[in-house]
Amino acid sequence: NNFPSISTLHDVQLSRTRRPQILVQTAGHVSGACWLLKQEDYPQLGDKKHYTVCHHPVWGGWFAIRGVVIFTEIRANIQMVELGRVLSDKQAVEMIKLYNE
Repeated sequence: NNFPSISTLHDVQLSRTRRPQILVQTAGHVSGACWLLKQEDYPQLGDKKHYTVCHHPVWGGWFAIRGVVIFTEIRANIQMVELGRVLSDKQAVEMIKLYNE
């Protein structure tokens, strides 16, 4: 890294306790880059374990978020524009099922 004011984290980097240093799907959702579809938001999925999946209104799902770039010295006062939710509950449940089964 030749830029001292930039920090990068990749999805495969682990901490000393063997846990991910960054949860890239969560970071994508918080940044407004995608919508994170989680099992707990859809009780109709039942008790079987389902992994989360990201959805983007243009690119759809199953795209890879492999890391984040953090600009450590830049401060900006910007208004975040949240992605609109484009899937119905039925479509979201189907997407989660397709990803997991």
